[in-house]
Amino acid sequence: MRTGTRGGRIDAALLQIPDEHRHGTPILIRTDGAGCSKAFLAHIRGLREGGVASEFSVGWAITERERAAITAVPEHIWAAAIDTDGRPRDSAAVAEITDLLPAAALADHPNGTRVIVRRERPHPGAQLSLFEEADGWRYTAFATDTPAGQLAFLDARHRAHARVKDRIRTGKDTDLGRSARISQWILRCPHAGQSAAYFAATGSSVSTTGAGHGPTPQPITGHQHHE
Repeated sequence: MRTGTRGGRIDAALLQIPDEHRHGTPILIRTDGAGCSKAFLAHIRGLREGGVASEFSVGWAITERERAAITAVPEHIWAAAIDTDGRPRDSAAVAEITDLLPAAALADHPNGTRVIVRRERPHPGAQLSLFEEADGWRYTAFATDTPAGQLAFLDARHRAHARVKDRIRTGKDTDLGRSARISQWILRCPHAGQSAAYFAATGSSVSTTGAGHGPTPQPITGHQHHE
């Protein structure tokens, strides 16, 4: 696959999905904060015009406006987090801050964009911001346009992206291993028990994986060489 725009690479990856899954089955596109641009999210939303039931889950930067929103979240609103296997995650919780952000924060983003924050006790030696040092929590955030679902599941679903990146990082004898330093995207069908999932490494390769109903896909096939 030749390198190109982010939207172009997503389009090329989608072409690897059989028609019966590409049309009519919800497809989730996940990326880290590098994918959280208004143009890229608009492109994902625009896929719906072509019959692709696309949704996104992308990393979201925490700035002063997010910190102010986090501070305003009542303690009882924080919900217990789960890991990607569905088990309770000790010392971790999630909360939605969409309505606590200023309107400008989501201006020009696709309608229905939500911002969800995760907090967890940091590992020894973790680098924290002054804000995090003050209350002892480490914060991360992501944005999604999935309209429903428990926050804990949406969080675990998003974090499964990092696990796939770790698998790619260990595959050093393949093109996928060499792509680990570049941003990657996960495209998966989140609601179909027998559907397929797809990983697109920027400018590198596309591989298929089996996808169950849970948030963690398991790789089962190889890759395509890029041109």
